[in-house]
Amino acid sequence: MNDLLGSLGLCKRAGALRTGEDTVRSEVRSGRGKLILLSHDAGDGAVKRARALAHETGIPLWRLPEGKNTLGAALGLTMVSIAAVTDAGFAGMLLKKLKDAGSGAEEVLGKED
Repeated sequence: MNDLLGSLGLCKRAGALRTGEDTVRSEVRSGRGKLILLSHDAGDGAVKRARALAHETGIPLWRLPEGKNTLGAALGLTMVSIAAVTDAGFAGMLLKKLKDAGSGAEEVLGKED
């Protein structure tokens, strides 16, 4: 398991990661969501809705190199295509890892200044 997936697992165990499109939307719109993550194989509709949500709220949106099966397995779930980090400290740590050139992650929409 790579370092990013391990950090996401730690984030989940700490109760600072929420999964599922409806849950993510609720967390982000309430102000609790700090970072949105998508699997690389999330459906086109999910990507479109996540982009709109990120744009609407100014929350960073990143696409991970892992697919929903790999992401789910790392989190102890079957499949995960979208997740929200709800803790600012974890979000900051994950953003540093995501921005690392070797992470394979792609910024879809950054926080607007």
